[in-house]
Amino acid sequence: MRKALSLGAKGKGSAFPNPPVGAVLVKRGAIIGSGWHRAKGDKHAEVLAIESARNTGHDTDGATMFVTLEPCCHHGATPPCVDAIISAKIARVFIACRDDFDSRVCGAGMSALRAAGIEVIDGFLENEGTELIEQYRVQRTENRAFLSLKWAQTADGHIATKTGNSQWISGERALRFAHRLRAEHGAVAVGANTAIVDNPRLTVRKYRSRHHPARVILAGDRELPASLNVLAGDVRTIVVRSSSDGERLPEHVEVVQISRDEDFWPIFLRKIFDMGIGSVLLEGGGEAITTAIRARIADKIHIAVAPRLIGGGKPAIGDLGINSLAESIDLDRVRFRKTGDDMVIIGYPQWT
Repeated sequence: MRKALSLGAKGKGSAFPNPPVGAVLVKRGAIIGSGWHRAKGDKHAEVLAIESARNTGHDTDGATMFVTLEPCCHHGATPPCVDAIISAKIARVFIACRDDFDSRVCGAGMSALRAAGIEVIDGFLENEGTELIEQYRVQRTENRAFLSLKWAQTADGHIATKTGNSQWISGERALRFAHRLRAEHGAVAVGANTAIVDNPRLTVRKYRSRHHPARVILAGDRELPASLNVLAGDVRTIVVRSSSDGERLPEHVEVVQISRDEDFWPIFLRKIFDMGIGSVLLEGGGEAITTAIRARIADKIHIAVAPRLIGGGKPAIGDLGINSLAESIDLDRVRFRKTGDDMVIIGYPQWT
């Protein structure tokens, strides 16, 4: 199942609006086939696993399947996966978690398999399976894009020196991790100041991926120089403005108008979702990160902490209006991932 989970993770960002799913076929203690869902309209993980087994000369009769999400039982862009599993004469299916977010499934997939005489074991590595589809859960239940926050800071909590120098706080391995995060989202966003001062490309370069997330600049009422790296190239680029006024941008750049008030983040995440983007990775800067936290809408946080001190620099997060520890925002399900000399803290903010 861990192999299936690892495969499924490759579909993060690109599988939208479908969930990322991985599947592995095992027979006589050996893996005979595997697959993962890449994009809407493509074959599902279960079908690819069966095909890969057959293409390498393996008989699927009596095999065991490990799949990260309950197989679908309805006709959509592709035929039902339960039909493929039944036709392949698979004897046993281990499922990480039910698909309780699609009314056409919700246990019906497992029931169909059991009715066909297939042994079904669900809830196998359920927590890991649930985390794999965390973006899908928010998309289906809240009709908005999933929002991840990510920033790099020094051990004393700064994202830049007092002169604004920030490249690069993180080491090479942490930068590769950051590019993997980009590939796992539908869009990468930064504020206007970060776009102008750091002049990032916001592309995936240090991680091999066919998925190229859209680039989003939260410009507000700032003018963006035409020479910015983020405005160049053929990657989908979106500029969010607070008014209809502003300089002319390259023809390929999409412009969205959203007022910068207290409702900005909910409106933005719903709007970007309607534009076909299911998840957003906000990389900064400090002001944008702070407003997202104050809006109490971020779903996940990644903090890359580098073992260096600068003192007197720019803080990662501004004033949140918190006056006592009792008001602090706790992170749940916290994990620590060492990437080279850096430590990445990953957690889910608790808003209630």
